Amino acid sequence: MKMDVVVLTETKKKGAGSKLLGNYIHLFSGVKKYERAKRGVSVLINKEWKGSIKNWESIDERILKLDMNIWGYELTIFGIYPPNENNKTMVKDEFFAKLNEEIIKSGSGRQLILMGDMNGRTGRKTKDTVVGNFGEDMVNDNGERLIELCTQTSLKIGNGFFNHKNVHKYTWEQHTKNLRTIVDYIITKQDLKLKIQDVRAYRGPNCGTDHKLLVAKILFPYMHTTTDKHEEKKENTETMVDKNRKYNIESLQNESTKFLYQQRLTNKLNQNEFEDTEEMYNYLKKKCIHEAAKEALGENEVNKGRKTMFWDAEIEKERQYKKQLFLKWLSTKDNNDKVQYKKAQAKIRRMVANYRNEFWDKKCLEIQTYLGSKKSSESWKFIKNIRLSSSGKRQINLISADVWEKYYYMLLVEDRKEFIDKDERLLKKSKGNIIEIDSNSVKQAIMRMKNGRAAGPGDIPTEVIKSGGQKLLKMITILLNKIINGEKVPEEWKVAIIT
Repeated sequence: MKMDVVVLTETKKKGAGSKLLGNYIHLFSGVKKYERAKRGVSVLINKEWKGSIKNWESIDERILKLDMNIWGYELTIFGIYPPNENNKTMVKDEFFAKLNEEIIKSGSGRQLILMGDMNGRTGRKTKDTVVGNFGEDMVNDNGERLIELCTQTSLKIGNGFFNHKNVHKYTWEQHTKNLRTIVDYIITKQDLKLKIQDVRAYRGPNCGTDHKLLVAKILFPYMHTTTDKHEEKKENTETMVDKNRKYNIESLQNESTKFLYQQRLTNKLNQNEFEDTEEMYNYLKKKCIHEAAKEALGENEVNKGRKTMFWDAEIEKERQYKKQLFLKWLSTKDNNDKVQYKKAQAKIRRMVANYRNEFWDKKCLEIQTYLGSKKSSESWKFIKNIRLSSSGKRQINLISADVWEKYYYMLLVEDRKEFIDKDERLLKKSKGNIIEIDSNSVKQAIMRMKNGRAAGPGDIPTEVIKSGGQKLLKMITILLNKIINGEKVPEEWKVAIIT
């Protein structure tokens, strides 16, 4: 039986590391080498998927975390081995708290799969999002903890959602005492984008254990990406687009900072001869404007992580308090503790909802102010009413990418009838004449440009051009005159970013 990823528990292998084992890459996590061999988790990955492994981490001898990227899907696999039913309550609390923390740290955008011997019996429930209808009847303490963890993190236990014969349902058997149960599980996110086709136990594979091999068949749906389709175009343009460069533009309001920037830029504008316009433009952009702006203005840090708009310190404090109540309830299983936890959970939901409403009210007032026209109130009402309808669709019809592509093609390609005759007349009239643009016209055009607008592929903000001084204006005028009189247009000017 060919397996792509296998999780083994109670391996009793000391230390943490990786090694080749036949056709598999063996990742293992165990106790310290000076301790007695016990517990331990291993993950085996078929060598075919070696390039898909992005990272792995040995959390402890009970948890191993593996990150993979497979066919466009970001996947996190946990190999876990919880304490058995007879362990102390404190040991169980610590394990499930640590596992919950690791699940939260993995992020909401990744596909999540947990596999292993959970030492818990989760029973069965009808019309439940966590436990399916095809499990066993018995539930123990570990099972209740596992169900609660899945409820809090929006996971589901896959075994109970597929109907099989008992021989393919039970994962542990002891024939001498005629005992059997389900303690091995494959757990996934409730909104998993992957398709779980089946979860069942197999009797054939045997390595001297009383556990059966639990197998899940998982389908990776085709994910359409533009990476392959536009790979060649991306390679040609990615060197031209500078990403995430954010200068401290506000500091140009300070006259001393503006003077410093002009001085640095003037000192760098010392080259007068260039092979072509492409070289001249790159010199102005990279060697002069960007370097002078970085030295004089400095760069702001760009936060690449997700930043939620509806969260503040007060809500975070309540979330930490709710977490403490949850851990307390896990350890005591007291109904009063559960009530306190549920109250804290409801309080946070109300706080987030109120914060969200206040945020949007504030934004709508800002929009009303910025518009400043006679119809500003109508615009404000319209923006407030953009929300999801009952069917889950937005109340505005979005224009498809194909329609936009056709529109901009007709707009930017001047082979329309209204231009053809005009272009021929211009060519006849200007043939043999040199067109010259004076620096005053260039200055007027630059000053008419609006501040605060997104930069183009060169990532040059409008403000740094306006504040560049007389020498930069002179160099830009020379460049434009070269181009308008027939020299090559810089390649970067042929690229537009439409958002």
